[in-house]
Parts: sequence; C-alpha cells; structure tokens
Amino acid sequence: MEPLIINAKDITAVVENDLCHSCGACANVCHPEVISFHETIAGHIFPKINYEACTACELCSAVCPGIIFGKTMTDMVKKEEDPFKGRVISTWIGQSKIEKY
Repeated sequence: MEPLIINAKDITAVVENDLCHSCGACANVCHPEVISFHETIAGHIFPKINYEACTACELCSAVCPGIIFGKTMTDMVKKEEDPFKGRVISTWIGQSKIEKY
C-alpha cells in the first residue's frame, strides 16, 4: 500500500485526512506549547499545531502511526459497512506521559 503522506513536516496532513488515532505520540515527543489537543463536535480529540512555536523538526511525523495509512486503507471499507467491525490482528494502547493529557 502506497502511503498517502510522504515526507510530512508535521502531523497536520494526518489530521486533515482523518488518519489520526488520537494516541498522543506526537505531543509526547514535542514541546507542550507546540502541540495541543482540541475536541471536535463528534467528541474526537485531535492534535493542533502552534506554528509560531513549531521548529519543523519532524519528530511528530516520525512517531505518528497514522502517517503510514493511505487512502486505499479507508477505501477498503465499503460505505454501507461499519468501519469499527472486522477482524482484529492486534490491539495496542498508549498514553502520553504529560499529565494534562
């Protein structure tokens, strides 16, 4: 599968393409004043970058699991199917060490 995002400088494209897992890995490797989280109307929590504080170090994109998924992944789920049902190969969980998250 060809990745959708190649050589991303930050995780903005991951969020804009609905590939964010809300895992907090990006915020864990970055300074707290650069990446914050906001809640959408649907209740999902996504990162937001403060571009004035960002140094474009690319650490957030280096640790982001969503950056490896492409449009072909989301296209495999038929519109009438529930995208949250299916065969699970493995499950992982993570937590940011920053207490405010």
